[in-house]
Amino acid sequence: MEYPGFDEFWVGVYFAVPSVIYVINTPLVYFYCKFLSRRFVVFIGSAIFCLSIYLIGTSPMFGFQNNSTIIFWGLFGLGLGAAMISIPIFPEMLSSIEQRYPEIAGDELNNISAGYFNSCLGMGEALGPMSASLLGQ
Repeated sequence: MEYPGFDEFWVGVYFAVPSVIYVINTPLVYFYCKFLSRRFVVFIGSAIFCLSIYLIGTSPMFGFQNNSTIIFWGLFGLGLGAAMISIPIFPEMLSSIEQRYPEIAGDELNNISAGYFNSCLGMGEALGPMSASLLGQ
């Protein structure tokens, strides 16, 4: 698709928006978690993330127009929501495991949790693009 007045510079800016907003929002997540529970911050981040996907794809289901302003705000929300999901999720996971299994604590808990977390992240990063290419055909 083409947008009037949308050149390579603006494409680069749009690609940078989620990363820049993620970096800006990273220190703010600490303050969010100070006033709200980590689970609620993750929930709000997930809601923002889902809404931003509809804005990026300019969903006709909600009547969003296919223009660059709506896509920009979708990318903005993507960076905002991603920080609110990915930062507090690991400490919340550790505290939940400590409550349920008090016999696992300290370095053992950190090592096991980090191993599972990174294994699942790696599998998602490997399988996600492959499954998307198969589903997109």
